[in-house]
Formats: sequence, C-alpha cells, structure tokens
Amino acid sequence: MARLAFVWELGSYSGYSALIGQIAQAAVAQGHACVFVVKDLRACAPHLPARLGPMLQAPRAESAPGARVKIQTSYATLLHNCGYGDSDALAVRIRAWTELYRTLRIERVLARHSPTAILAARLLGLPVLHYGNGFTLPPDCAPWPSFRPDLNVASAALEHNERRVLGVVNDALARLGIRPIPSVQAIFSGVATLLLGSPELDHYARTPTPCHVDFPPLGYGAAPEWPAGDDEARLFVSLWPGPSATGWLELLERLPARSLVRFPADAAIEHRSERVRIARSAVDYVAALAHCTAVVGYGSHNLAHEALLAGKPLATMAHTPDHLLLARRVQALGTGILLPERADTQALNGIGRLLTDERLRTSAAAFAARNRRSGSAADIVTQILEHALAAHAAPL
Repeated sequence: MARLAFVWELGSYSGYSALIGQIAQAAVAQGHACVFVVKDLRACAPHLPARLGPMLQAPRAESAPGARVKIQTSYATLLHNCGYGDSDALAVRIRAWTELYRTLRIERVLARHSPTAILAARLLGLPVLHYGNGFTLPPDCAPWPSFRPDLNVASAALEHNERRVLGVVNDALARLGIRPIPSVQAIFSGVATLLLGSPELDHYARTPTPCHVDFPPLGYGAAPEWPAGDDEARLFVSLWPGPSATGWLELLERLPARSLVRFPADAAIEHRSERVRIARSAVDYVAALAHCTAVVGYGSHNLAHEALLAGKPLATMAHTPDHLLLARRVQALGTGILLPERADTQALNGIGRLLTDERLRTSAAAFAARNRRSGSAADIVTQILEHALAAHAAPL
C-alpha cells in the first residue's frame, strides 16, 4: 500500500475538492493512506472528512512585489502571476513543498493544477500523476500556445514571457543548490498526465488526443428548487460573483424562462423574484441539468462537461483565459454560444437564441450521444487511481 499526497495549488472553488474526495475514498477503500495539501481548506472541508486523512494548507504565493501581467497570453504569464515572478518567494515555496513531502513520508503525488508541487515532487524523485482539465495541463510544446485566440499574439512575445519565467525558476533552484532546467516546459515534461473529460472539450484542442478518462459526475448539495411555473423554459445559471451579478439577474428577468441561479461561492446578493430563484447553498447541478432547457455558465469546465453530456446547449461568459478557451471550444462544436462579460442587449439576444435555436440543441444532443460515460462514477474514479499507482518517477 502507498502513502499518497493529493495536492491542489492553483484555481478556485469546490470542484477541485469534490473530485479529490471521490478519488481518496477509492484509495482508502484499497488500503492506501492519504494526505491532502490543498489551497482552500474551507472549500475542501465538506469533501475531505478526517477519516480520509489529514488536511493541510498548501504553500501559497503572496502578492508579488513586481508588476503582474495585466493581459495573460499563455501558461507562462499565468505562472508569473501565481508566484513565478519572484525567485526568493518561489525558492521558499519549493523548499516548503519538499519538506512537506519528506515530513509526511509521501510516496506518490496526485497533482491537480499544482506546478510547484509537481516541481518539488520531481526533485525528490516521487512518482506524480498530473491530472485535470485541458487548461491545467499545458501542452508539451514550446512556446506554450496563446490563451487569447481573439488576439494576434506573436510567437516572439510568447517566447519572451517563457524566458522571463524560466529565469525566475532557475534562480530559485540555484538558491536551493539545484541545477537549472532547460525550459519551463521541463516542469511537466515526462510526468504521467491524464486529461479528464471528453477530448472535444480540451481547451487546447490537442492532436493527437492525450491520454484521458471520463470526468466523474460531481453533483452534490441540495435538490434543485425551480421557480414556480411549468409553462416556460427553464434556465440553469451559474454566475461569477461580483459587481456584474446584479445586472445578469436583472437580464434573466426579461427572458421567457424561469431561472435557477447558483453562485460558485458564498455571495451576499439580494434578489427577490418569482421568475429568478437564487440557490443560497450548494445545489446538485447534475440533477438541475436533467430538468432544464439550457444552461448559462461563467466558464466552469465541470458545468460545461455535465451540461453537454445532458444534451443541453450552453452559453458561456468569459471572465478569464480558461473561460474564453472553453467557450471557444463549445462554440466550435456548435453546442453553444459565447456571451459578452456585461449583461447587455447582445447578451439578452444571445440567451434568447440559446432557448430557441434547434441547431444548438441538436448539436448538444449529438455531443451527448458521442460521449456517453463508459462506466459509473466509482469505475471512473478507480481508473484515475490506477493511473496514479502506475505512474513512474520522472526526476528532473
């Protein structure tokens, strides 16, 4: 039996922890010992009970003293804004991860959106499974592709950004007495990698298709409670909390549909209406999708995947690079539309089309037919765990 570290370093909201909890339950049932080193203790608490193993705070990047990249253009700029712009701070985090692994006597690592945790594990010669959606698994190519298909980003700019981040990484490694790496891609190259979900929703649309398994259903929370009225369409809506949320709620009032709105985190938003209901706690979105007409989301891969598996067309507003890439994939498949960030007339017309365009519905149904899950949630989780247990060490 192995002592496993489940690590989560970057990203937000509880979809990460819900999946970690499912895999850990399968691991414990097989007799493995689990330790959780995670970004968000509060989000993880409902999904990682103490019986599964100890839960610790992941080493975090504090606000860098240098300027952040205002427009992220590739995974290199993401790294820069997540603590890879300061070699002193990065060296401290690498050391913290290595000391955690040693102190906890970790034998294998399952890494979700965790570049520094992967780097530290490789320095110790630990086997790693790097798993997640396409955005969190950067392609093994140089330079990394642009996040912004809407901008003409020159290859020279992408290469410049990578050289800058590589300099920070190698400076941090030098402070720890470790030899430099040849490229930023070397952080991940050679590591066992597993794409979750349909390759059709891979943010990078890679060919050939990477090693992948189905995404297990992650629905949890209360049963959906829809606004009264069965004579209209139903919209399931997942909104990004923030100043724009009120505008979106007002827009939903103007549609010929009853809307159930879920926020991905606690949001102090007041809205009373017979046509729009806000879920004040976690709602089982898999159950909600079974009884809705269409879906409006903020770019969550989990929600998009489940919506299309349910054959429901999807409208996506793109607040961040991963949201934009996913929305472009959904649009390219003919299964949904890209919404503007603001709740304006264009957004109103777009959602109106979502409710009435049979071509979108037909394409979503075709996606569902092509991508039926190959087994139960337990079967899929067991496959992920098997990949982790079969991974070989890939020292830097």
